[in-house]
Amino acid sequence: LGNPRDDAPDLGAFEVEVGFGLLGDLDLDGDVDSVDVEICIQVMLGHELGLGIQYRADLNRDGFVNALDLQSLVMVILAE
Repeated sequence: LGNPRDDAPDLGAFEVEVGFGLLGDLDLDGDVDSVDVEICIQVMLGHELGLGIQYRADLNRDGFVNALDLQSLVMVILAE
């Protein structure tokens, strides 16, 4: 996405991250469900410390796993 002449994405564009499965699928089992909500909560509480799981749980990519990510995860589930 973005200008083919440089690496900067267009403002407002959604970028696809390859290799991390579905948005919100924290356990990488192919679906987004209550197990993923539980994992997100565990990451928020500091019980899941692996970099991969922290990255997947940071749904809004602001560098923190917090209630905003949990809200996004619930919205993904409700949209299914």
